[in-house]
Amino acid sequence: IFNRPVYTNHIQDATPRGAALLAGVGAGVFTDAWQAWALTAPDPGDPILPNPDRVSLYQKGYQTYCQIYPALHQI
Repeated sequence: IFNRPVYTNHIQDATPRGAALLAGVGAGVFTDAWQAWALTAPDPGDPILPNPDRVSLYQKGYQTYCQIYPALHQI
């Protein structure tokens, strides 16, 4: 859809992990959330690459979405 490589998160328990990292910030283990993430972030692995044959299809669908969104966003 984005015509860019996409990296996925393979962490199954991301919410409690994030809470633990923020607790580490509060306890002084890390100076801030960025440091906590930088020191513990897993390798993102291989990206999911865009399919060049579908780029125009996705762009057309996105253009349609942009045209109808103003009429539908209040629903």
